Amino acid sequence: MASRVPPNLTPLTERLDSADEPSQRDEKLFEHDVNQCSEQNESHAGLVKYHRQNSEEPEFKSLQLPLTTEDMVGSDLFKNYKTSGGAKNFEPTQPRIKVLFENLTDVTSYLVRQASGEREQLEVCLPNPPFARFTDISCSLKTHVILNSVDGFDIKQNAMHSNYVDLLDQQKHIATQYPINKEEAAHFWLMAMQNNTDIIIDLTQKGDKDCVPYYPLPKNVKAKATRKEREKAMDSQVAFSFGVKPKNAHDEIDQPSNKDHKVSPELIVKLATEPTESKVRSTSVYKVTFNREVKLIRRFHCKIWRDHGAVSTEEFDELIKELAKYKYQNFIIHCRAGVGRTMTLCAGLELHRKFENGEINRENYQEIVFKTVMKLRYQRGPSSVQTQNQFELIMRTVYLWVVEAEKNSLTNSKKKK
Repeated sequence: MASRVPPNLTPLTERLDSADEPSQRDEKLFEHDVNQCSEQNESHAGLVKYHRQNSEEPEFKSLQLPLTTEDMVGSDLFKNYKTSGGAKNFEPTQPRIKVLFENLTDVTSYLVRQASGEREQLEVCLPNPPFARFTDISCSLKTHVILNSVDGFDIKQNAMHSNYVDLLDQQKHIATQYPINKEEAAHFWLMAMQNNTDIIIDLTQKGDKDCVPYYPLPKNVKAKATRKEREKAMDSQVAFSFGVKPKNAHDEIDQPSNKDHKVSPELIVKLATEPTESKVRSTSVYKVTFNREVKLIRRFHCKIWRDHGAVSTEEFDELIKELAKYKYQNFIIHCRAGVGRTMTLCAGLELHRKFENGEINRENYQEIVFKTVMKLRYQRGPSSVQTQNQFELIMRTVYLWVVEAEKNSLTNSKKKK
């Protein structure tokens, strides 16, 4: 069968082992992931400490992709723009996006499967299988979030399906899945406290399956309720403790109690302000208390992004620019699995910073998008930016910024004249 990659990109295709169809290649990749994960799981904490001593988060320099574009796909992929009337066409066309996304898949497969002393591979793990929503979605090992123990209680340090991601602002951001049960919800809030999280960005929507609220819900109040009635409605909280497992993994999130076990200090999440609601978004603020430490954490919920799908370019652009206002804030970003919508947003936030810094233009934006998504796959795992339409959303949004900047520049130059 002919290669999915253009003929002039043979350096990559020669390094990939053969598979009759792309789907077979992907299946082998995930089969490899699962087998490797199951073998590594028992010694996973040891493997992580090998890469990251004292359970500290990795340094930013270790989050950078160790391969150049030439290493990944050869030197010609981003030079073969179709010409029209002698002028290069840089518009992100469907065929172009398809070729780039297929190259992205091939590079990811190569990084995961190759174990070479000359190159740094993308090592993966499946943290704590009971907490993993999907056994075919693995974490990057080097950036996996490891929780610290709590007052002598041996919590599941590798419980979270979470990774540190570098969005070029030197803040501590985490990409993760939606908590699968109340035990993981406890670990989720502990992760937020231990990493000094300021904002949780929730990209799930109403139709996502098995997403039980991990946060306290406001009680129903009348539209014309008094201030006292509204304050009472916010007097709802969720209390967690560690060291006691829930009787049922799918019980509603509440305070576990067991007289036969010692219970660790409570972690209490309380609704601090009245949520603001619209059809597409909502914002809530929670007061989180643990071990005499108190922190206010904002939860920003985008309601319109369906699983495996993409929002419109305008909606994505608006979301990115709104979140870009929160400088010097630590984010936890999640959707259901924490790799599709989550990493698409992560890519958009990083690319917006690069664009604002003047690093992106018409001639280089496709290469920078490709490298950014590949870097985030290296940090979060091979499934990051899960579908071609999500990759296309990123590409078209960045192109929109480039075109708007060119128009503004032209307008300003005319005014000066």
